[in-house]
Amino acid sequence: MVRRGSGLAVVMVVIVMMVIVMMVKATNAAPETSVDILVGCGWMEECSHDHDPVCGTDNITYKNMCFLVRANCTSRNLHIAIRGKCTAEAAGCPTFNCSSESSPVCGSDNRTYINVCWLHHAKCLKPDLLVKFYTPCEVPGGEDGRCEKKCPMSSQPVCGTDNITYKNYCLLTKANCIHRNITVAIRGECLGKIHNKYCSKKCNYPNLSPICASSEGSINLYKDYCTFSKAKCLNPSLLPVDISLCAAEQPKVVPKTSHPDNNSLQERMVIFSGNPL
Repeated sequence: MVRRGSGLAVVMVVIVMMVIVMMVKATNAAPETSVDILVGCGWMEECSHDHDPVCGTDNITYKNMCFLVRANCTSRNLHIAIRGKCTAEAAGCPTFNCSSESSPVCGSDNRTYINVCWLHHAKCLKPDLLVKFYTPCEVPGGEDGRCEKKCPMSSQPVCGTDNITYKNYCLLTKANCIHRNITVAIRGECLGKIHNKYCSKKCNYPNLSPICASSEGSINLYKDYCTFSKAKCLNPSLLPVDISLCAAEQPKVVPKTSHPDNNSLQERMVIFSGNPL
C-alpha cells in the first residue's frame, strides 16, 4: 500500500511539472507586441482622477490629458482635438474624417481647435461658431493671442499679396495672423500692377466664415473672406475686427470711397451678399 501511494505521488508530481512546462511555453509564445507594449508604456505613472475632460482625435472623451497620453502610448497618432467632451456624435452630427495635423485655430467661443476641420466638427453643436484667429486662442505669458503682438514702427515697407503696403514685415505677419494667405508680393510699396493682379474677380481663399471689418469708423459684415479680400484690395484701410461687433441680422452697404494710392472707386455693394447694386 505504501509503495502504491508513493507511485501516485510521483505521478502527481510529474503531471504538475508538465502543466508548468506547458504554461511556460504558452507564455513564451505570446506575441512580441504585447511585450513591447508593456516595456514601452511601463514608464507611465498612474493618472489622477481630476475632472478636466479632453476630446481626442479618435472622438473619445478622456477624463483628463493624462488618460489621453496613456491611450496614445498603445494607439499611436492620438492627439487632443479640443478641450472638453466629444459630444457631436451623441447629438447625431455627421462624422468628420479630420486629420490630426496640428494647425491650431481659435474659435469664436475662445477655444483652441487642432485645425479648421475640428472646428467645423464642433460647429454642428454650435451653429454660430466661427474662426476668430488662425492661431491658438492663448499663448504663454498671458497674452490674448499672437495676433495682438506689438510691432516696431520702423519704416521698411513691404507689399502684401492683398495689395496693401505694410510699414514693415512685422505688421504684415500680424495681419496674416488674423486671416491667412497674406505673403510678401514685393519689397517696397505696392505698385499698380500688383493692384491689378490681386483685385481680380477670382478668389482662391476658402469661404469659411463671415468677416467683420472696419474702415474709417464704419463697421461692416462680409459674407466670407473672399468677399472681404476683394473689398480690401480696393480699400486698403479696411481691417478685420472682432465678429461680435457686427450685427449679422441686417446686410450693410459700403458707400463709395476712393483711395489716394489708386484711381479706382469702390462701387456701392451689399456686403452681406457680395453682389454689386
